[in-house]
Amino acid sequence: MQVFDDEDDYEYFLTLLKIGLEKENIELYVYCLMSNHFHLLMVPRGENSLSKFMQ
Repeated sequence: MQVFDDEDDYEYFLTLLKIGLEKENIELYVYCLMSNHFHLLMVPRGENSLSKFMQ
């Protein structure tokens, strides 16, 4: 199953990721986007920020 169909999907995901990271005070160290999944290495800086981010 594809998560990202074209370049616009990748860009939209990165935009949403940036907004969520800033809102919940999370540091992103590394990411890898593939057509059918993604990997994120993040460190939460606030209490419950990671669970709020993932929601």
